[in-house]
Amino acid sequence: MIFSFTQNLSFRKIFSIGLSYRIFVYLILVSIPLFHEKFGNISPLSFHSFADMKFYLLFGNCGEFNFSEFLITYKNVLQLNFDDVICRYPGPIFSLIINILNYSENFTILVSLLTFSIEIISYYLWSKYLFFKINKVSALVFSFMPLPLIFGFLHSPDIIFYLLSSLIILFLKDFIKLNNINFFILCFLMVLTRPSSFLILFFILIYGIIKNSRMLIIISSICIIFCIFYYLPYFIDELRIVKKNTQIYYTVNNVFLNHIFIYIQKFCYLMGFSPSESGNKFFLTIRYVCGLIFIIGYLYSYRKFKLFNFLLINIHIISIVLFMYPAYRYILPIMPILFLYSYKLTENILIKYKLT
Repeated sequence: MIFSFTQNLSFRKIFSIGLSYRIFVYLILVSIPLFHEKFGNISPLSFHSFADMKFYLLFGNCGEFNFSEFLITYKNVLQLNFDDVICRYPGPIFSLIINILNYSENFTILVSLLTFSIEIISYYLWSKYLFFKINKVSALVFSFMPLPLIFGFLHSPDIIFYLLSSLIILFLKDFIKLNNINFFILCFLMVLTRPSSFLILFFILIYGIIKNSRMLIIISSICIIFCIFYYLPYFIDELRIVKKNTQIYYTVNNVFLNHIFIYIQKFCYLMGFSPSESGNKFFLTIRYVCGLIFIIGYLYSYRKFKLFNFLLINIHIISIVLFMYPAYRYILPIMPILFLYSYKLTENILIKYKLT
């Protein structure tokens, strides 16, 4: 009987509930900003100096953008002089957006409204998928998930990447329709947003090979080649960051066990249990609760095996744990799927004990 109240809920009503909730939280955070010990008060309208914002404003990590330095960087890449690669560059999409919208300490409203609107569109897509492919309750519960909602309040390219990757994933799940040209454009825009697009592209390539889809293989291969070339300086610098941040892990004396222990910690950090400088217990609690949901979902995905979801989830998680810094924002594209598996386990337990 727990879920009986949802029987008369249409998708429009559920979406309206989720939309109203988002607007309410947005207004609350504008009125009562969250306090961060390092960055002070943070709200959807505050200037976000964190999350690599300087990196995007300057379009690079070597000070003001210099086209000659840009050419030298990629000349070194072509000549395989990786030791001389000292500058890296972000995807240009977000840098273009914040410069066109005149983002600054005194003017943040347009970027704030844009990122918030993009999260709403992403929520609409996933809630609609859950409503029609799973059930009404899953769509309603997802409406109140703090993650990925919180990325709609941050001024970063993550939420743009989330929308683009969501469109691609839902297309591959045959939930939305795209022609080959539009699919290619989406993939290319995704590449121009974040380097982690490589993981989505690699998944598309593997899935295309399994499904013997010439279209998926060709499009993903073209985008992968460009992605590797453009973001190679980024990946080189990322490896340096990974090596520098080994102090965040607890260690044991045995070398073999120590490697396993570190990978377990990286997995937990990736799910949201990472160290934080915020000092905000409310935000940490939200992150840890969502992290627990994602871990449960990940483990249950092995029990309820589906090739598409299995490949998508593990290409992300295993690659990040083995080779990258385990920032929980890197699993943003697969958060709805991890939520889905966690929900299915909860639903099965309630059915078993006749609590529904």
